[in-house]
Amino acid sequence: MAPSPRAVASAEPLAVALHAVRRSEIAKRDTAIVIGCGPVGLAVICQLKARGVETIVASDFSPGRRVLAA
Repeated sequence: MAPSPRAVASAEPLAVALHAVRRSEIAKRDTAIVIGCGPVGLAVICQLKARGVETIVASDFSPGRRVLAA
C-alpha cells in the first residue's frame, strides 16, 4: 500500500530539515539562525532542538508562523 499524499507531504520537509542540520555540523553551544518558519523551517527548528542546540533564532514575516516556531 502506497503512503497517502498527506504522509508524503509531511515527510519531505522533515527529510530536508534532517539533511540540512546534519550537513551544518552545528554544535550544542552554537547559535542557529533559521530564516523562514514554514514547514521546512519548523522542521529545522525541531531537528536543532532534538540535537540539543541551545540558542535558536528564527525569523518570519507571519506572526502565526513565529508563534509556531516559539
